[in-house]
Amino acid sequence: MLAVIVFGSSSKLAGAYGIAVTIDMLITTTMTFFVIRYGWKYPWSLCLAATGFFFVVDIGLLRGQRGQAVRRRLVPGGARRADVHADDDLEAGPSR
Repeated sequence: MLAVIVFGSSSKLAGAYGIAVTIDMLITTTMTFFVIRYGWKYPWSLCLAATGFFFVVDIGLLRGQRGQAVRRRLVPGGARRADVHADDDLEAGPSR
């Protein structure tokens, strides 16, 4: 309950958890590259191919999680679309 109180809502807590899991996946993929390259002595091209795909997937998931975090106001850097449109309507004046 303390975590929900700190984050303000369970939806924000879920967003933070999603970001943490996605970053963990990215770290694991990076570590896997070093294990198969230097621990198992596989060729560079095979190591890059084996982990490159997962690295791209992890980055895509992280970008998606960051977009959700911005919408949930977990991280700074973006206003909600409704807020932007509401501000544009005020600046444009009355419509005919």
